[in-house]
This record gives sequence, C-alpha cells and structure tokens, in this order.
Amino acid sequence: MLKLIYRLTALFTLLLLTACDQNKKNTNTSQELAITEQTDTQEYLFATDKILSKWTQKASACYQDAGLAMLEMDAQSTEFLAFPSQSLLNQLQNTWNSAHQLFSACQIYQQPIPFSFETNFLEMLDQVDSWPVQGGYIDYLQGYEHTGIINDLTVDIGLPALKEQHKLTDRYDIALGFHALEFILWGDTLRRSSSDFEATEPEFLDIGFETNAKNRRRTYLLTLVSQIDTQVSQLQSRWDTKSTSFSSMLSAMTDQQKNAYLLSSITSYITHLNSRFFNPDHEDDIFLLDESPYSQTTRDGVVVSFHEFEVLLNDIIEIQVSFLSEDAKGIEQKQQLKIMSDLLKELSFQIDLLPDLSPETLDNWNNEANKASILAHQLLDHILDISDDLKLKLTYKK
Repeated sequence: MLKLIYRLTALFTLLLLTACDQNKKNTNTSQELAITEQTDTQEYLFATDKILSKWTQKASACYQDAGLAMLEMDAQSTEFLAFPSQSLLNQLQNTWNSAHQLFSACQIYQQPIPFSFETNFLEMLDQVDSWPVQGGYIDYLQGYEHTGIINDLTVDIGLPALKEQHKLTDRYDIALGFHALEFILWGDTLRRSSSDFEATEPEFLDIGFETNAKNRRRTYLLTLVSQIDTQVSQLQSRWDTKSTSFSSMLSAMTDQQKNAYLLSSITSYITHLNSRFFNPDHEDDIFLLDESPYSQTTRDGVVVSFHEFEVLLNDIIEIQVSFLSEDAKGIEQKQQLKIMSDLLKELSFQIDLLPDLSPETLDNWNNEANKASILAHQLLDHILDISDDLKLKLTYKK
C-alpha cells in the first residue's frame, strides 16, 4: 500500500510539474535537450573519464554486433535471390529480426553532442530506422496490386532515387531502412510468398528503368540491405579511436562537456522510451505505437533496447560508487545511487511484463506501460538531481 501511495504521489507531482512547465516558453522539440553550464564550484565528483571509456567500449561493441548481423543478412539475401524458397525467406526474416534487435539495443548510443548540429548523423538515423511505414507506399497491398514504388515505373530502384522518395510528401512515406525492408520481407498480410522474388526476363523502359515488379522487388531488397549495412558500419566507426571520430571529439572536451553529453544522452533515452512506448496518447492508435507491425517484434525491440541501457547504467553506477569518497557527502550520494539501482531493476521487471503488442493486447500493454512510466520518471528525477549536483542544467519537454 505504501508503494502504491508513493507511486501515486510521484505521478501527481509529475502531472503538477508538467502543467507548470507548459506555461513556460520552450523552443525545444520533445526529443531535444537544452544544456547550459554553470560556473559555480563543482561539489559532486564524477568519474567522467572512466565512465566515458566504458560508454565508448560498449557503444562500439553494440554496433559491431549489429554490423555482423547485417553481414549475415547480406549473404543470406544473395543466397535467397539465387534460389528463392519459402524456407530461405523465413530464414531471412529471422535474420532481419536478429539484426533489428541488435541495432535497437544501440539506441542509448545514438545521441548527438548537444548543439553540435550533426546533420549528417541525424539524417543517417532517420534513414536507417524510420517508422511507422505505410506499406502501400513501398509495394502492393491485397486488393491494390499496382501500388507502391515497386510498381511505379517512373521511379528508379537505385539508392539515390530511394533517398529522394524517402519522406517525399509525408513523414510516413518511408522508403529506406529497417522497416521498409521489414515490409518487403513480410508484406501486408504477413505471409509474403517467395514467388514474389522469382527472377524473370528483364524488361526496360526507354529511360532504362526495369519494369518487371518481381525484378524491381529483388533490386529493392538488395538496395535496402546494402544501405542498412553501410549505415550501421558508419555508426560503429563513430566510436573508433581515430582522430576524426565522434569518440575522439568527446575525449577532447572538458569534463563538464563530457558530463553534459553522458547525462543528456541518458535523459533523452528515458524520455524517448516514455514518449514512444509509454505515452497514453497512443492508447487509441496502435499505428503510432507498433514499431514493427509486419514482423510483430515491437516488444522485442523495446526489451533489448532497455536491457542494453540497464547494463550500461548499472556499470556506470558501479564505477561511480567506487569513485566516491567515504565522507558524509559521498555516503549520501552512494545512497542516491542505490535507489537508482533499485528503480532500474524494478523498471526492467515492469518492461519484461509487456505483452506482445497487438490490438487484442493493447489494454494490457498500456496498463503495464503506465506502471513503467511512473518508474521511468522517478529514475529520470535522480538523473536530473545528479546533473544539478554537477552544475549542469538539463531541461526537456515530457
């Protein structure tokens, strides 16, 4: 009963603060963080370099795993298109699921340096993992056999043309990335036939575009696999030790700037998780919540993403606890970190209770997600307390 009262009190406080915040001017988007440094003497000692080293190591390893999965998908795609069969298509679907989960795990490492204007990086993220997908923008739907880019003979299937088509007139006009590939592999009925990928005699328009839908679908498949593979490799390279890498840029910054990046990334991740999967506004529109409807793996992506975050944050807490002194201030901060660790464990348990997402389980999903949301906000409050102790001010829209 006490825990319930505590959670309800926390939720009431959260709602009250949110209502107050709405009266303030804020030009940030829901995913942006405004970070300012204060000049007061720093009271809170933070194991900046050790934590950043652990962060860099885990980020590189995370993207390396995703890259290996994409290499496997590349090889399997070639094999499948050489000998299309339902068993090889099923194998390719399973590999997509593995690759997407491994990529989803890297969500915590996908934050740019605040105010660095990494436009190429943000554009790459938009291309590799945009959603929701309107399947009919890509390929045929049942009853509408001539829809989509694959059946539009005025559009080339090469990567430059697909980049032009990506979000051409609407944010749901997704032509690139994991979820476009997901639709290619599963189709709108979730029962894509391998016969859709059988090679036929090439047919070309005068301008050189292939007109046969099956041949275009084969090309589209290979183009997407190559695009994702390349961009995952580029994301991994951001964390290498070269002088031009993102990791090296971070290492050259002041401790205050490094702390701002680390804590804003954690804050942004929790905010992202809350708004994307625990937002009550999604209750009546599963289209906005169901990230992977064709593979039916939305829950998998949420769980693996959070578990990577959980391991990382536990590592950070362990490093920080051993770094703090045994004086009164250090003991107080260790107690705060212990509370964070307990909240993290409880939030992980709550996320594990999320059901597979479908219209039939949406009420259950929202019930568990609302419980997780309260815990996420409590965890976020502790992160913001630490940022205040470090004389950083992180502000964000909930």
